[in-house]
This record gives sequence, C-alpha cells and structure tokens, in this order.
Amino acid sequence: MFSQEIKPGKPNELDNIYSPDKTSSKAILNPATTYVLDKKNFLKLNFGLFARSTFALHYERKLNDVISLVGGLGYNYKKDKIQTASAEDDFYIIDNSVSSLSVNQIIKNSVYDNGPNLFASAALKISYDGLYSYLNDDERRNFIQFECRYSAVNTNLYDLKLYSERVENGNNLLIKNTSYLIHWGYQFTAGNQVQTSHEFLIGFGIKKINYNVFEPTVGYDQYGQPITLHQKTISTETVTAPMVTLGYILGFGF
Repeated sequence: MFSQEIKPGKPNELDNIYSPDKTSSKAILNPATTYVLDKKNFLKLNFGLFARSTFALHYERKLNDVISLVGGLGYNYKKDKIQTASAEDDFYIIDNSVSSLSVNQIIKNSVYDNGPNLFASAALKISYDGLYSYLNDDERRNFIQFECRYSAVNTNLYDLKLYSERVENGNNLLIKNTSYLIHWGYQFTAGNQVQTSHEFLIGFGIKKINYNVFEPTVGYDQYGQPITLHQKTISTETVTAPMVTLGYILGFGF
C-alpha cells in the first residue's frame, strides 16, 4: 500500500482578501468568520441636504474600526428651503439683534442671487457595536458623529410687501449659517469589490445665522406720505437658533 502525502498549497490572493486579520479581536473569538472587503475611503452623498437646497459630496476616511474623519464640500443652488419655510415661526435661543429688519423678514422676502454660495463641513465619526453586534461582523454599526457645517447664500432684498415700509440698497445680502450638530445613526455596508454604505441618521444642535444690519430712516412715498426706509449697512449681527436634521447617506468605497 502506498500513502500519498498531501502538502498544503501556497495561499493565493483570495485567501488574503477573505481571511480575517489574525490579530483582530473578532478573529480570535471566531476564527472561521469571513468578511467583505474592507474599504478605508468612501465618497458619499447626503440626500437630506437637498431639503436645504444644497448639493455636496462628502469624503470619509476610516482611521480604524472606530474613528473616521469626514469632510464635505458643495454648493447652495437656492435659498435654504427649510429655513425659508420656517422663517415666520423660527425662534432664537440668543437674539441680541438691533437691525430694523429681523432675520426672518430678510430670509422670507429676499431673492436668491448667484455667487460663491459655498457649503462646507467637517466631522468626527465614532462607530460602535449596537443591536446587531451578536452577528460578529463589520457590516452593521451604530455611530455618533460630531459635525460643524458652514453655509452661505447671497440674496437681494427688493420689497417687503408692506404699505408703509421700503428697502433701500438691499442688494448683495449674505446670509451665513454656521451649525454645530450631534448625529446618531445606523450604517450598513454591502458588496465586496464594489462596496456601498447606507446611513440613516438624526441630528440635533444649534445654528448661528449671520446677516446684514439694517437701519431705519424716514422717507416719503410718491404721494408725499412719510414711510420707513430700511437701509443696509456694512455691519452684521448673529442670532442663534436650534436645529434638527434627518438624513440618508449613500456612499461608495474605494
């Protein structure tokens, strides 16, 4: 009788891709676990920003299994839809305004103008195991994200639609929003060579709204009747309001 000795072959590329890191905690707990190809970079689109008339692309860099850095850059193609719709009902945590026109009146009555209407953001993302941690994989994670956003929109204010008040020199108004937010969310990834990520999140925070100050003067209409003229100045002021966000983010790994 002859016996045949079976020699193990050399590991190929697929073995390296689908074999978990032997030094990882999950590999130690479950050596048979296999993983999708883990991407460190993601290009993302936040569909929730369309409600604010913003198109932006975000780049996420995973530093490790827990911490990621996220940056975004985009363009505001119209006035903020949510901010405009809620202008009459918005309330402010800090309001030391001296302008004769409130920020609500400016936002509601101004008209979008083309310009460097920039959107930018930066965030620190912390991922952790949650409801699906028993699955012992990296495809489903909860996360908390600390984000700062900057958004600027150029507008023109021509008319207040008020009988006894007019605007003078209401061109080239710049409304700037700086927001500080905390997001809670759930993320899952799918695919191997082409990996996509899907995030659902809700966020809370504050936004600081900076705008031009108007000063009141007395003028006269075409009939000689006295009216209030609101004149734009070069000074600006800031009010602070609460902010709530909802979003779905689609990402592509590379």
